[in-house]
Amino acid sequence: MPSEKHDALLKAIRVFADTHYGVQEGEWLVRVDTPDTEKPMSVEGFRPDFSARRKNFCIIGEAKTARDLASLRSNEQIAAYIRYLARFSDEAGRKTTTKRKAVLIVAVPLASIGLARLMVRRADGARSIRWHVIDQTGWDSTEGDS
Repeated sequence: MPSEKHDALLKAIRVFADTHYGVQEGEWLVRVDTPDTEKPMSVEGFRPDFSARRKNFCIIGEAKTARDLASLRSNEQIAAYIRYLARFSDEAGRKTTTKRKAVLIVAVPLASIGLARLMVRRADGARSIRWHVIDQTGWDSTEGDS
């Protein structure tokens, strides 16, 4: 069962996606892993907390409490999302001249930002996608990173 901390992180993802990428229901196919909504697609056996898709744009969001982030499963989960997004971005380049955009948003408590950034940076494919590690307030620790 999700905790209040997890719910706050998930809310931060939704607000960040709207503020920075214009994600609005109706214009995007938005899925959130909550009891009363349609679930996001499974990626390599993992279900993200948030996904938004439109023609040439895919966003995956994952909320992690400090305790959950430190697990091997979380590392494998984030790596799987990055591989999926890297493939999504790469496939379009081969088929059309339209570039697909792929974004990962990981929301963690402020004290866990360093670990989350390390996990993302070490994953294969991280350099081929746009990624953000945010805290529960929506502060983007990756602002200015290349």
